[in-house]
Amino acid sequence: MKKNLFLTILSLFPVISFAGPFGFDIGKNLDHYPRATFTKMENSNVKYRVENPPTPNKSMELYVVYETEESGICFIKGMSVNITTSAYGTSLITKYNSVADALDSKYGATYKKEVTDFLSYGSIWDEPNDYMTSLLKGERYAFISWKAKDKANPIESIYLAQAALDTETGYFSIEYYGNNKEICDAEENKSDSEGF
Repeated sequence: MKKNLFLTILSLFPVISFAGPFGFDIGKNLDHYPRATFTKMENSNVKYRVENPPTPNKSMELYVVYETEESGICFIKGMSVNITTSAYGTSLITKYNSVADALDSKYGATYKKEVTDFLSYGSIWDEPNDYMTSLLKGERYAFISWKAKDKANPIESIYLAQAALDTETGYFSIEYYGNNKEICDAEENKSDSEGF
């Protein structure tokens, strides 16, 4: 009796589905998101800047997706608002670690995590107060990757990275690569060779 009641209630309500990053799902076409505004980026057949994503995040200010008619969305990227910090990168690192913890909480069970944080060999920017300068000069690599343990997972990999705009301003970006990304890449490469 209880089982029949549960099935009846379940049939009356739609099953809740959880959308992907920023409300986008790998494999869906842009027309699935009528409230979002997509602007094709120059010199690209697959890259779109997004305004009004389905599920914005208050830390992010720029969103980009790659999409082809065949693949649907294959790549999702968010770039954070600018973060004012010290030469030591304290505020940037704190926010970055907070986002890493949130991503770990959501994806950690089904993804393998790898942390990269190193300074290029021979860099002169090796003091603690050189943190932002080393990022700015491209001599510090600070990012975390998560790779799907199951190849059937639509999100194949995730990258969280730090970057510097100057010695007191930084930002982070999050990139989600779909298991269909090679279709987008082939379309983009095809457009690159047109006209030769």
